[in-house]
Amino acid sequence: MAKIKLDVSDTFSEDVLIEAKAEIEHDATNKLGNINVPVLMICGDKDYYFPKEYVQEMADLIPNCKLIFYSGKGHSIMRDKRFGLDIFDFINQ
Repeated sequence: MAKIKLDVSDTFSEDVLIEAKAEIEHDATNKLGNINVPVLMICGDKDYYFPKEYVQEMADLIPNCKLIFYSGKGHSIMRDKRFGLDIFDFINQ
């Protein structure tokens, strides 16, 4: 099989800047109250990317939102054995 070499260095920096700008400029906070289906949010309480305070604020704005924090966990919560079980429990409610 032939190896394909991708030169992403030219676009990577620009893509990161575009994404960062979009994240800074986009605010859908006023839309969260319009969500009309049950929502499950699972987050590590030590998540660097999504601080606990921000996640709690978002969950408080979503009607019928169940928020679960995994104590001592960071961003990679999907590896936690509780993750699948919590989703399964939520779906079966």
